[in-house]
Amino acid sequence: MNEKEEILLIQNRRYTVDRLEWEVPAGRIEDGESPEDAALREAMEETGCELSDLQYLCQYNPSNGMSDSLVHCFCAKVLSEKNYTDSDEINSKKWFSKQEYLDLLRLNGTRDGVTILAILYALQFC
Repeated sequence: MNEKEEILLIQNRRYTVDRLEWEVPAGRIEDGESPEDAALREAMEETGCELSDLQYLCQYNPSNGMSDSLVHCFCAKVLSEKNYTDSDEINSKKWFSKQEYLDLLRLNGTRDGVTILAILYALQFC
């Protein structure tokens, strides 16, 4: 979140569902890396944002009937932002007010479960 409490989302092309999706920055934890370090690295790599006040929200299995994948959710404040995105991964990035995000969610404008749960946690607990 920024000083206006807006939420930064990135837009990715998801070929599996054949659509552009608004999502939270995310990625894999590299060998020897903590979830916190991975969150900081992924935010910088995907958005050019340096974060502060990283707050752990939750961990969960998004599809425990089919995978043992574990997601760690964080919220943070943006300390600085470079005009940068990883063009190989990211189509664009945009700051959403809380109401804009809730409208996007209500209108089914994002279907990514990881993002939906992370933002709802952030809106409730950050």
